[in-house]
Amino acid sequence: MKNLLYIGNTVEIKESLSERFGEALIHVKNVVGFHNQIDQLDEVDMIISEYNLKGLKGDKLFERYASILNEKKMPFVLITNRIDPEIRAKHLRRGIIELIIRSDQLVVVADKIDFYRRMLDMRLKKSSNIQRTEYKIPFAKRIFDIAVAGTALFCISPILILAVIAIRLESKGKVYYISKRVGTGYRVFDFYKLRSM
Repeated sequence: MKNLLYIGNTVEIKESLSERFGEALIHVKNVVGFHNQIDQLDEVDMIISEYNLKGLKGDKLFERYASILNEKKMPFVLITNRIDPEIRAKHLRRGIIELIIRSDQLVVVADKIDFYRRMLDMRLKKSSNIQRTEYKIPFAKRIFDIAVAGTALFCISPILILAVIAIRLESKGKVYYISKRVGTGYRVFDFYKLRSM
C-alpha cells in the first residue's frame, strides 16, 4: 500500500490517523492544499476528507475533482457529523465509497479507514492474481451442435421454403436480414433472420 491523504483541520482526527498509519499519512488542511497535491495522487491509495472544510464542503470537493478521482479509481471517504440515509445514498451513487460519522471515539474512525484500506489491498491482490484463459468449445460439443442444427434445418426446410415464398409474394425486397450478435469471447457474428410479413 502507498499513502492515505487526509483533508481536514481537526487535530484529534489527524493525530488518531497519524498514530495508526504513521508515515503513510499525508495531511492537507483545506481545498487549496488538496489542489496542490493533485499531481501526486499516483502516490495515494485513498482520500479521507472531512465534510466541513474551509472554502468548500467535502462532498463539493469530490464533485469538483470527480473526473480525476474516477479516472484514477481513487477511493474517497467522507467524515461527517451525522448521516441522513437519503444524503448517504446520494453520495454513494456519485462515487464516494463511504461516509463515516465523526464520533468521540476517534479509534472507530481510524479502524473503519484501516478496514477499507485492507479491503482495497485485498481487492488489488486478487485482481493481479487472476489468470485470464480463453474459453474454447470442446470439439465433441461443436460436432454435436452442428449435427443437431443441421438435422433440425433439414426437417423444417419445407416450412422455411413456404415462408420465403410467402414473404416474397407479399412484398419486394430481401427475404432475410442480417443482425449482429456477440458470441463466446465477445466475438461478433452475423445472425440471419427471415423478414416479417
